[in-house]
Amino acid sequence: MRRQNFLRLALIPLAPCALAALAWACANWYSGSLLREGDGAFSARPATRFAAAVEKLAPASDLKAVNSSEGWTESATAAVTLLHRALFLDPKPADPAAAEKSLRAFADWRASLLTPPSDTYRHRPYTTFYQPELSSLGTAEFSVAWIPAEKALTPASLDEITLPEEFSLYLAGAIAWAKNDSPSAQAAWEKLLALPEESRRHQGVFAAFMLGKLSAKDSRIENLPKARGYFQQTRQLAQNASDPCGLAAASLGEEARTYLAASPSVADFSSAAQLYLQQLATGDYSATPSLQHVLRRLARLNDTALQEVARDNTLRPLFSAYLTADGGRWGEKPSDDQVRRWIRTLEASDTASPQDALLLALLCYQQGEYFSCSRWLHKAPADAPLNHWLMARLLIREGKTTEAAALLARTIRTLNLGDQLQKTSSDTYEPVSPWRYEEELLFGVDDLALASRIIAEHGLLAMSAEDFTAALDDFLLSQLDEDAAYVAEFVLKTDELKSYVDPRWPADTTAAVGIQIRHLLAKRLLREQRTHDAREYFPAAVREVFDQYVAHSR
Repeated sequence: MRRQNFLRLALIPLAPCALAALAWACANWYSGSLLREGDGAFSARPATRFAAAVEKLAPASDLKAVNSSEGWTESATAAVTLLHRALFLDPKPADPAAAEKSLRAFADWRASLLTPPSDTYRHRPYTTFYQPELSSLGTAEFSVAWIPAEKALTPASLDEITLPEEFSLYLAGAIAWAKNDSPSAQAAWEKLLALPEESRRHQGVFAAFMLGKLSAKDSRIENLPKARGYFQQTRQLAQNASDPCGLAAASLGEEARTYLAASPSVADFSSAAQLYLQQLATGDYSATPSLQHVLRRLARLNDTALQEVARDNTLRPLFSAYLTADGGRWGEKPSDDQVRRWIRTLEASDTASPQDALLLALLCYQQGEYFSCSRWLHKAPADAPLNHWLMARLLIREGKTTEAAALLARTIRTLNLGDQLQKTSSDTYEPVSPWRYEEELLFGVDDLALASRIIAEHGLLAMSAEDFTAALDDFLLSQLDEDAAYVAEFVLKTDELKSYVDPRWPADTTAAVGIQIRHLLAKRLLREQRTHDAREYFPAAVREVFDQYVAHSR
């Protein structure tokens, strides 16, 4: 009766009592199910993960971002570190006591210029050193911390200390910046940049970056090219100078913002997007919401401007990725009208590349335009897993489940999708569960989630064809653990499960999934009073307990 009814039950939600029994039988191992979704497993609207999609579009970069939750202290801490290096190591000072006095005074000044993250605490910052004798250290270890304002020290007069010229000039500019004296800040920092290269290697990057910030401060159109020049100079200087705060990487995002001031053209949007992609490649993931902001503004353009977007090789794939991801996580979901306008725009143009055709096919599928989806799939890369998956979905919609299963099986075999997942099956990495694919990536850096989804849906089709061992293979491989447990516990007979386990997961297996499925078989054998057969399938760690249980049961 079980097998006769399974074809009818395979694609409808599992009964609550079966799931309750499943949870009892399998403890904490199994999670995730497509069988529970019923017909929705094949009809659910897919979406991509924006962050993963744009990572594929980002170019390689030699720059490295500095991501920190303590950004308000980074500049001061880095500046004192660099001064310590200049005073004590490059070269060693003739008067260590005077050098230490200068270092402490400079640290007090840099800390006094910071703005607290919240006025609620009414604290001011002060640099605290962990080691008392800096002159004897190879490196300085310190941090900037908050202390009550009434206990903070007043910075020493700059006339009382001797600093290398680049540090004196940068500090003078920073003090002027804090007082909103932009002309004095600009004069000090420009004088710093005019120093010989060997005399500005510690503070030159800082000065160029801040001159860029200063030029872009009021967003005046005439100052923006100058700001871009300073941000570009920041990256040039960082090639041969100190950049502990990752300002070269940060300058990419700052320069991008200059293109978004006033009323940007499509060309300005493209320039900004290119810079944000470069910033993302440095490891600065704040570029992702910045790209979302750019693309959200593109979605509001008129049809003529959208045609220009379609001709831009940077914006076109980005905008398609944005729409297939429903605007991205925490983003503004594009309207159906905006999506259809973009589809019509690309269909009317001759600029779509094969990869654009693949994204356009996904967009059409999301919108329920299945004929257009099929047409674009024939223009997309033939070896793309997403192409095969969408083709199979279209076949299933036409009731051609046998053809769909054959296509997915061929995809799994020719693209070695099973090998991709097996290589990631370890204690340190867990592939993305396909049952959450609307929240995760469908195609991204390594295509693992899509591979997992393809294998899982092939398992569902195998279930409907009553090929239960093939379905169990697929569910285990794709980590649909609830579905694997359902098949192992409720569909296969005990001896059928044993015949499945023995050749695939022998006693010496070290694979976690093999140990788990053998353990499940052991519990089934034990419930049927087949204690002699059950023992070898229990994990070695519990066999002693099993032997005690058997001894007390006699």
